[in-house]
Amino acid sequence: MGLALTTDQEIILNSMRVTIAAALLIALLSGCTILRFTRDVPSGTVVFTFDDGPNAHENTTARLLDVLDRHNVKALFCLIGENVDSHPELVRRMYRSGHTLANHGYTDRMILFQSFRQIESGLLKCDSSLRRASGEESLHVKYFRPASGWYRPSTKRLWSGRGMKLVTFCCHGWDAVRGPLQSHSVVTDVVESVRRLQGGTIVLHDGRDCQARLDREVRKNPLGSYNRSWIPEAVDSIIIALKRDGFRFSSDLGP
Repeated sequence: MGLALTTDQEIILNSMRVTIAAALLIALLSGCTILRFTRDVPSGTVVFTFDDGPNAHENTTARLLDVLDRHNVKALFCLIGENVDSHPELVRRMYRSGHTLANHGYTDRMILFQSFRQIESGLLKCDSSLRRASGEESLHVKYFRPASGWYRPSTKRLWSGRGMKLVTFCCHGWDAVRGPLQSHSVVTDVVESVRRLQGGTIVLHDGRDCQARLDREVRKNPLGSYNRSWIPEAVDSIIIALKRDGFRFSSDLGP
């Protein structure tokens, strides 16, 4: 017999099923592929990646940076360009603290729904935003993660031609469809995934889509999945558990 699911768990599971099924159907129809679940870091090493920031709601990204600083852990931040333009001071703090900045496109719009020219424009625009915000005009952004992880193989030359590497992942807590009430489940799922794989790249979200949409959605549903304010405390718990297990932390995915 399997374990009975709570109502919240059943809702989350059904939401995940619908989201994955819809994404797969759209990808199939549009010739897209998704980032593979790959571990491109050595065994025993963990890389934290955070998507969709920076996020100023309840100082989420600032508090996350506090947690990482306290543990002396460097992370890789996959940043949305328009959020960077809204909160450049947070990006500047990331860069000066030694974290790695990655391009996550200029808007939260999935590549599936963009033309080649729109994707290229968003990539270049986000790069410019990251250089301005970091205060380093010669900054080479060497990592790219497409929105929601989907991309068309025909567009790969847009980032590979600029010397950029796709940011993959293998440890997922499905935090983007979970809210504050499910934080413990996210911590448990991430830690168990890392232990099972003996390391890997974790994907979490300190933001969710563009800041304006996040703010609207949180006002409508304060306990919904757009509320990312619990992420810093969840990351603190994950780091403590993984340090206890002897894992090393890095923000570099190699050449």
